[in-house]
Amino acid sequence: MSVQGVISKYPSFYRPHEGLARVYQSKKQLHQAEEEAKTAVALRSDEGTLEVLASIYSDEKDTLHAHKFWKAVLHKNPKDIQAQRHLGLLNKEEEPDNQVSRSGEEDESDDDETGAAAGKKISGALNGVDLEPMIAIAILGCLLCLVCVCVCGLLYQRWHKP
Repeated sequence: MSVQGVISKYPSFYRPHEGLARVYQSKKQLHQAEEEAKTAVALRSDEGTLEVLASIYSDEKDTLHAHKFWKAVLHKNPKDIQAQRHLGLLNKEEEPDNQVSRSGEEDESDDDETGAAAGKKISGALNGVDLEPMIAIAILGCLLCLVCVCVCGLLYQRWHKP
């Protein structure tokens, strides 16, 4: 089912509008993106929908509206890094290293070359999936644990054959 089909079938569901706003934003069709984001916010004013609209206003260079909606995002979640960054509340040394935004863009600092390199090696091992190093390590740990359980199961079966 297409996005427009979902919207027509479930007109009060906000996610298709939010997603469509991001698609239009990525295509630089900012007027359409803004309209879809406004609809999403009208249906559900949460951190995600407010962040989409704030981001679109930032892309449009509409600083007055962007500031208003970044403040609304920060009101919903005082720890939101993107809102703090756009409102100028973070110093360069306060910004987290290798922060991944919702849009998937990774900010790497020059200070931590080994951390960024480790993250790239780990994500390469996962078929190019771009993950933060700690998440990738957790996934690899789970996979290793699964292999160990399988091997132990096979050994148990072999030793306990009737």
